[in-house]
Amino acid sequence: MGWQVIHPMVLVDVDGIRCRMILDTAASTSYASSSLVNALKKKMLRKEAREIKMMLGTKKTVFEVYATELKSIDGDFSMTTEITKLDKLVVTEVPNPDFVSILRKYAHLKGVNITDVSQKEQLPIQFAVKLEEPQRAGKPGEPTAEKTRFGWTLMGGLW
Repeated sequence: MGWQVIHPMVLVDVDGIRCRMILDTAASTSYASSSLVNALKKKMLRKEAREIKMMLGTKKTVFEVYATELKSIDGDFSMTTEITKLDKLVVTEVPNPDFVSILRKYAHLKGVNITDVSQKEQLPIQFAVKLEEPQRAGKPGEPTAEKTRFGWTLMGGLW
């Protein structure tokens, strides 16, 4: 096995729908897939015009914004947030890092409990949110564990 990237993600409850959320430290807005927003059957709060900067220019787009409640799977934390609807069935898909094997392999991850034990090769991400939390460091080439209010996540690269 070569280099493997672990994307920081957790399972969350979004107004009663369990889905996978990726933590994006560069995000200024929380995004949700159109399939998730449509399943929530929420009333739109407003429309916002935004400029999307790309390599070859800027594109103006109008996005729908909704209010929703996020809960940790264990029910210990919840928050209300605004989400921006993306015109995509999933926000993205990422390779499954096999959390169970990683937790067994690295001693510094002892006590970390990952609720996402899916065996699918690709994991669909329905929601992206910005959260900043303390981290547990590992050695270079080892994953980092982060205890968020929504539960533990792993991130980083593996050799």
